[in-house]
Amino acid sequence: QYTASAPAAAGLSKAVVVFTDGQDTICPPSQLVTCRNNSITLAKNGGVSIFTVGLGAEVDTGSLTQLSSSTGGIHLVASNPQQ
Repeated sequence: QYTASAPAAAGLSKAVVVFTDGQDTICPPSQLVTCRNNSITLAKNGGVSIFTVGLGAEVDTGSLTQLSSSTGGIHLVASNPQQ
């Protein structure tokens, strides 16, 4: 079973790849920054890099870039599903 607290195998890094439009549907609008910062803290504490791929016409590039760059990942945008 994988958990963020489990050590990575020797020579390997832990990473998560997220395909999303970046629109948060869980956190209340007044707490979006706090929720994103909590996710960043959890990933950093667990040694997990987050790589984000923005999908759709209305990608929240700013949030996804912050999430990925703050954890050692990168943010990419796919302008269509075939990419």
